[in-house]
Amino acid sequence: MAAGHDALLGTAADQSVDPLLLTPYMDLMRRRVAQGHGDEGLAGTVGLLRSA
Repeated sequence: MAAGHDALLGTAADQSVDPLLLTPYMDLMRRRVAQGHGDEGLAGTVGLLRSA
């Protein structure tokens, strides 16, 4: 999912969809991958929300 970030934002732009909700979530996913948890599913970002 994190690797597809640019494609998702490009698709949103092509469809005139505001990426306002996508961008912060993508940032959380990148942080989780940078922490060495790239093999986790999307639920791995929940811990980042709790620690924010």
